[in-house]
Amino acid sequence: MDTTTLVETIRGPDGGVNKLFIFKRHTPRVDPSQANTNIVVYFVGDDVGHFHGCHPDIIRLGTDDAYIAEHVLAKAFPTAKTIVIIHPCRYEAGFACYDNFIEYDTWDVAGDHIKYHGKGLRSSTQRHWVYTSRTNKACRHLYGLVKGYIDKDILWTLVGFSKGGMVVNQILTELSSLAQSCSASEHEDWVRFMKNLKQVHYVDVGLNCPGAYIWDDDVIKGMALHWNRMHLDQSQLLVLHGTRRQFQVHGVEHLEEMRTMVALCRKHGIPCHVNLYNMKSEAMDPVLRTDPMYTFVTTSQDAERAGHSSQELLLEHLRCLRYMAKAEYK
Repeated sequence: MDTTTLVETIRGPDGGVNKLFIFKRHTPRVDPSQANTNIVVYFVGDDVGHFHGCHPDIIRLGTDDAYIAEHVLAKAFPTAKTIVIIHPCRYEAGFACYDNFIEYDTWDVAGDHIKYHGKGLRSSTQRHWVYTSRTNKACRHLYGLVKGYIDKDILWTLVGFSKGGMVVNQILTELSSLAQSCSASEHEDWVRFMKNLKQVHYVDVGLNCPGAYIWDDDVIKGMALHWNRMHLDQSQLLVLHGTRRQFQVHGVEHLEEMRTMVALCRKHGIPCHVNLYNMKSEAMDPVLRTDPMYTFVTTSQDAERAGHSSQELLLEHLRCLRYMAKAEYK
């Protein structure tokens, strides 16, 4: 048998428990022309089955870890030997709450933060995302979860789907701080692991408040330092995948945040690309239509005429995973 799977629950230092689905491929593809991704870490979104019932694609792409590992992530990342799918430590009415990765004061009913600790907090009453690198909580916790499945000095890829993107943002904020710090010890295993992060994918991320993407210049600057030190010869280190739902449900602020993040990546020399699926390019800003960092992808002849009901938009959101898998990342 070429693959094996394992389900584990691991308790973190703060008491929170994460469920992990582990998919191991014994004979992954190897590309000798470049440094290959060895492990993919994937953070899930909300429990959509809780809200929207039993459409086959909702079950497969929203709740079936084995299907996502084998038919999405293994196809998108053919050189990966191990795929780790991480669930939040709890769901509140179906909403994912990653409280053991994010430092926080309180959550609202949808699993979004209302107040944050850390430098740069604008106001405890403003409802938006603020990420802090004060404790390296997310990086340390992630390493604690995956250290049993990694070999020394492997390269790895980070993927956040939907609300899982919030954990990606926190990890990148901490990684940026590590890259700019002289105090981080190279002898600590978790630091060495984090510094081997090769590629990041945001897959139709979305929140009920601003903050789906990173728009802090200092954080992007630190990410550029991280990747410059790895000397990777790669055209895409940061890839953003989006659908109509991302902007029709969550509003224009998500588009502006995405554009800001892409502009900062361009400023600091991070190879970045945006794939927008089944969105009419003529309806977008003319600047985006001609920007080589943005690609408009139509997945079928009828896709641009698809409906706009909540379930149809949700299906498009979930199928973004399948669209990503049609391209291969190494």
